[in-house]
Amino acid sequence: MDNKSTKDPTPLFTLTISSYALIFLFFVATFFTGIGIYAYSSLENARSSIHENDRLAANEELQQSIQHLVSSVSVISKQVSVWDELFQQLGNPAYYSYWRKYRLLNTVFLPDYIEAAEVFDRNGNVLATFSESLFPARIDISSLDPVLDINEQSASLILYLPITRVGGNGLIEGYLGIRLPFLETLLTQYRFRFIDTSTLVLSSTEKQVIELSEAPSFLRFKVTSSPEAEKMMEVMKVTVIQLAAIVGILCLNFYFLMVYLLGKPLVEISEYIDKLLHTDPGSLTVGGNRLFPVAELEKVRTSLNKYHADLEKAHGDLDEKNQELWVLAHHDTLTGMLNRRAFDNEWNNTKKLLRRRRVGIGLILFDVNQFK
Repeated sequence: MDNKSTKDPTPLFTLTISSYALIFLFFVATFFTGIGIYAYSSLENARSSIHENDRLAANEELQQSIQHLVSSVSVISKQVSVWDELFQQLGNPAYYSYWRKYRLLNTVFLPDYIEAAEVFDRNGNVLATFSESLFPARIDISSLDPVLDINEQSASLILYLPITRVGGNGLIEGYLGIRLPFLETLLTQYRFRFIDTSTLVLSSTEKQVIELSEAPSFLRFKVTSSPEAEKMMEVMKVTVIQLAAIVGILCLNFYFLMVYLLGKPLVEISEYIDKLLHTDPGSLTVGGNRLFPVAELEKVRTSLNKYHADLEKAHGDLDEKNQELWVLAHHDTLTGMLNRRAFDNEWNNTKKLLRRRRVGIGLILFDVNQFK
């Protein structure tokens, strides 16, 4: 049989219940903080994605608005096909200078936003040249795509529309050159949804003439955010913040409940056990003899109190038995007087006393016959 004493294993570390509660709260807070960061990152990614989609939609909207403008202006070609005065000038341009000044720009066939117009014959030659004219003297009829004339802070859209006679054989009898302010007309003729029109400007002020298809690359603007998307993002952000606040409040409540329900009672029990090792602490009670709020801890408290009461009773009984044994060992059972063992104990105590004090003592011996 192994007689070596066994020792309880020593833990690597010991922490209070409050410390464990704090550690638990730390991990919970870290977990939900990670979730919050992930949610916020997802929201920002969603916002970026929505913004990018709005940017693509704005570019598409700009393309459509330009096409719509060209289409609406091209209708003029059909409207002037019934204007006899125009075909008279194509046949005999002798009075074109007067007709151009007083009739062409004042006709009902041309919208008010047209800033200049010129008539060319079927070969692309202008009917008459003018120093103040904004059109060339000759155009290339093989390439009549719309162009954008950029000059400093303004840009003009130039179109050349074929002129055909109504009821004729469809032959082109001439061309009508039209010049109009590009951005101003675009903003009045088209209602934008994704583009902030107050920010729609030219990105280049260098004087140049470009194809109309290249116009979007020369325009700069800001995207108008979707109100529905912004509202949704705001609601989601507020929801995430509210959830974080709720989780934080729940964690704090959990911590205080842990401290109140477990930490404080366990500390009282631990202090009570420490007192048992050195003194008599009495019964374990919670302020005002209240019960512990946790049933298991209350059971521990009751058991400790019962154990302490039983132990006190056992100590009392043991003291009484020891006293009885001492009386029996030091007294004569018949007469109740002190016996030889008591005399020896008293004599030993006397000798110890004599070692410290120089006094004399005397012994008297009595021989009592027939004592019993």
